[in-house]
Amino acid sequence: MRQAIGDRVVPGRATYAVLACAGAAFIVYGSLVPFDIERLTAAEALARFRLALGDPWRIDSRTDFATNILLAIPTSYCLMAALATDRRSTLVRFLLALVAIPACLSLSVGVEFTQVFFPVRTDSLSDI
Repeated sequence: MRQAIGDRVVPGRATYAVLACAGAAFIVYGSLVPFDIERLTAAEALARFRLALGDPWRIDSRTDFATNILLAIPTSYCLMAALATDRRSTLVRFLLALVAIPACLSLSVGVEFTQVFFPVRTDSLSDI
């Protein structure tokens, strides 16, 4: 839904929500391709994920790091816009940011954990 502000037509919350969901879907898709799944027990998956999180934080590839940033920025912006568009109170916007930040972090951690099940993908603390 769009709304008019003066002579401009700007996207509404619903538009930003759709864009945020599309961005999240693109992140998940791009992080798991090719979909060659390895069967693991929950204990094995958690053990592998803990091992990956235990590695020191480092940037192995500047391109990979830049890609992660360039994927996350529009998605997180659209999520925050979906939550905060038309909200005038600074306090409400701040509280909504406290919702958006953990949501984006959860997406990132979830994608990295899911990569444990895909042998060609590498889960890494630096990607979170």
